[in-house]
Amino acid sequence: MANSVLKMMSLLAVTAIIITSTNTLLNAQGTQKLNKKLETSIEASIEQMNNKIDQQIEQQLNK
Repeated sequence: MANSVLKMMSLLAVTAIIITSTNTLLNAQGTQKLNKKLETSIEASIEQMNNKIDQQIEQQLNK
């Protein structure tokens, strides 16, 4: 469980770094749109990760 969380967080961090570094090449409006997409993507990933953790906890409690 911890390994999957760490892998997902690492992937999110790398994605954020890559997208943020490319933002300097875009205009302000494009940057705002890209930041919103990144924010939405990160929120969805965190929600998915939380659901997976909840499922794993529930499985452990039901054993």
